[in-house]
Amino acid sequence: MRVLVITGERYAGHEFRNVRLAGELKRLGHEVRHVGPGEGMLRQGFLWTVFSNNSTLLSQLEDRGISLFQSWCELEDMIVWCDVVLIGTPKEYTAAMRYARRHGRIIVQHRDTGGFDPWTYDPDILAVRCAWEIQRIVEFNRINDGTVISPDIMHVTGCVQYDDAVVSERKLDRHTFCDKYHLHSEKKIAVFFTPSLGYLNPNNQRRYRQVCDIVTSLDDFQLLIRPHPREYSGYKIGHFLDTDNTPSWVQLAPSVAVCAAEDKYDCLCHAEVVISFASAVAVDAALMRKPCIMVDLPEFLNIDYPEMQHVSDFIPEQRFTPPNRRVLNCFGVLEDKILRTKQLSEGVTKYVQYLNRFFPTGSPEYIGTEVSIGELKEVLSGGLYRFDDTNTYDDYIRKYCSTNDGLSWKRTADLVDSTRFRDDMAKRLRRISRLRNLQYFLRPLERMYDSYRKFKKYIPNSLAAAKLAGYWK
Repeated sequence: MRVLVITGERYAGHEFRNVRLAGELKRLGHEVRHVGPGEGMLRQGFLWTVFSNNSTLLSQLEDRGISLFQSWCELEDMIVWCDVVLIGTPKEYTAAMRYARRHGRIIVQHRDTGGFDPWTYDPDILAVRCAWEIQRIVEFNRINDGTVISPDIMHVTGCVQYDDAVVSERKLDRHTFCDKYHLHSEKKIAVFFTPSLGYLNPNNQRRYRQVCDIVTSLDDFQLLIRPHPREYSGYKIGHFLDTDNTPSWVQLAPSVAVCAAEDKYDCLCHAEVVISFASAVAVDAALMRKPCIMVDLPEFLNIDYPEMQHVSDFIPEQRFTPPNRRVLNCFGVLEDKILRTKQLSEGVTKYVQYLNRFFPTGSPEYIGTEVSIGELKEVLSGGLYRFDDTNTYDDYIRKYCSTNDGLSWKRTADLVDSTRFRDDMAKRLRRISRLRNLQYFLRPLERMYDSYRKFKKYIPNSLAAAKLAGYWK
């Protein structure tokens, strides 16, 4: 089969997450093209992170057999070439996948990043990372899109991003890691996983600085910042911060060491504890048996919404409880109490319902504790964050990752390979083979028609603009 592997965005630190998967498909005898979005996609209105024209990165991509498409037309040409499209969970590929389906291609979607995004592209086969996701995806699509996805097309394979979390993938030992970031190997390391730039409103910028100040004030701790993967590319840098492309960590905490994108799992391995506001990194931390401290969770998530403007009046300062496995609610451990507050019940309930539509079968969990910013220092200095129950970590991994064996790439490749042995898929593959030459022949005409449609839309808009400016009556 011809398989098109699409790494849908750069996602710094995990750029090469699908390389082993593509290599295994080649080993199984398939013809494989592995592609990703280049800088030209930014001119196509693409909103997510792309592979830049940096010479070092381009060399790394070439060495790993990844080529870049610079426009949607180029990607469509590649779709015409293939039999099977294998795509992860990026956004903005709805039109491209609709094109693939219109041309009869088999679409296989899988988990190539660790976030909780539930988006799907009406695939023929859906590889999920754990059984917990199956019913969640079914319900999410039913409630939000009115579409029906059968659980029968879903198969548990794991997440290829998490393959890098296994111990055998560690690149840096403790001393080498600490030397790289000018840290003391004898002192404890707290890793602060910062939120994406879209969340860094003035209030959360203040919390960001407070976390850094508290940790660096402790004699037995040292701090390492690990930015959100998209932040390395400056994604949404001007949303709340200065627009001169100065990274947020330079603007907010210039004296704190920052983890390189490629060292994410090494920093988790050598960390004593993980600090976050609210993040899917809770799963990564659990894979490494590290507890999370969620700081000011209700304030962080709700401060910018009009109906939440008085919510802080009902959030007590003391909220620490001993670490354990707990639900990541939008109001944290205080959700039940706040929902019972009469002055807030209507607005709060609507907001909770809005957030919970992303988790219709129940919010995910994390292992650790929740604190207010005022409790953070005491929890760290007293070691109250520690949690070492191996069985709890193992049960958590089984629920949210299925396993931690580093072989998700192989299970996903085997799933793709199995399509040629299924009668319904084999029939479609034969049809694709028969029609491919015709589709190649018609492709230039199709491009011309697409250009005509865009031009047809452009003319009325241009005339309207000219009339507005007084150039046309």
